[in-house]
Amino acid sequence: FIPPRYLWVSLVKSFQMPLWNPYNSSGIPLLATLQPGIFYPPHIFYLFLPFNVVWNWIIILHFVFSGVTVYVFLKYLKASTLASFVGGTIFMLSGYLLSVHSLLPHLLAVPWLPLVVVSFLKYLEGRQLRHIVLTGIFVTMEFLAGAPEIVMITFFVLGIIAIFPGVFLAEKVNVPLRFKAIILIGVIFLLLSAAQLLPFYEL
Repeated sequence: FIPPRYLWVSLVKSFQMPLWNPYNSSGIPLLATLQPGIFYPPHIFYLFLPFNVVWNWIIILHFVFSGVTVYVFLKYLKASTLASFVGGTIFMLSGYLLSVHSLLPHLLAVPWLPLVVVSFLKYLEGRQLRHIVLTGIFVTMEFLAGAPEIVMITFFVLGIIAIFPGVFLAEKVNVPLRFKAIILIGVIFLLLSAAQLLPFYEL
């Protein structure tokens, strides 16, 4: 994962568009390839700080971030502060998360999933548009991190929640509203990710 990331950072720093990687095979698209994460917002630090420092700290901080987002999710489910902290810590140090350390886009994308679920549930509870917008933003972050598989799993999870909302919510939510919410999230995701999604789709 280092060479293509280093390449696009070098190109952008030299005021060139990171469209093409001439070093793989006979050349391959660079912008259209998701894994380098060209549009992933935390990668902005590559442009201002030494590459190796940003590389290491992005990995470390995404482990911490995953613990924080699971903590937020458990607090939303009304777990105690201690239980939420323990749950977040266990996930942060879990075998799964340690295993995807070698699959960097997944490590960067997975921590956003608890935030997607929390904001989606908050929308079903309060019907506030800002929660559906936040859900779309968090799904977009998963995609920009370079992991379309995680995005597909996320929409599957949202579909399961829409079918069985009573697992999380006390009040009843009508069926059309649940699925309209997922469609709206999809539209927001398509709009926000277009700069990366369209070249990827063409590739």
